[in-house]
Amino acid sequence: MQITIRTILGAAFPLDVTPAETMLEFRHDIAKAVQLALDQFYLTYDQETLSDDNTIDDYGIQDKAVVFCVQRPASSRTVDARVEGAESLTVGFRLTDTVQKLKRIISERAFGRRCPLKMLFNGLPLEDSKTLNECGLGQHAAVSVKRV
Repeated sequence: MQITIRTILGAAFPLDVTPAETMLEFRHDIAKAVQLALDQFYLTYDQETLSDDNTIDDYGIQDKAVVFCVQRPASSRTVDARVEGAESLTVGFRLTDTVQKLKRIISERAFGRRCPLKMLFNGLPLEDSKTLNECGLGQHAAVSVKRV
C-alpha cells in the first residue's frame, strides 16, 4: 500500500509500506527520504502522535492515507569524543558535516594540529566521506577516537 507523507512546509511524497510495518521502520524510510535523523521528527495521523512500537495496521492507516512528518525544534547537537591519549572533548556539529570535518576539528582541539584519526561509533569505523546524519549520529552521540 502507499501512504503520502506531508511535511509542515507542505512538501508531500508517497512511500510504499506494509500494514505490519512498525512506525520505527516507517520513520527510518522517511528519514532517508527527507534526510533527517530519527530524533529530529515525529509522525502524526488523525491528530495522534504515532508511537515507534506500533504498526501501521495498529493505527488503522489505510492505503492512500496522509501521515504528517513534524520536525522537532532545532537543538544543539554535540558529540562526546573519547580521544585515546588526550582528554575527552565535546564538539558541536551539524548533521550535514562530514566525518572528515569532525576528525579535523577533533585532531586540532585534542593535539593542536591536524593528524590522521580513526573514529568509531557504536564500535564501527566511520567513513570520512559520509555525513554525520548518514552515520546515524543523533543529538548527543559518543565516539571513540584513536590516532593512526
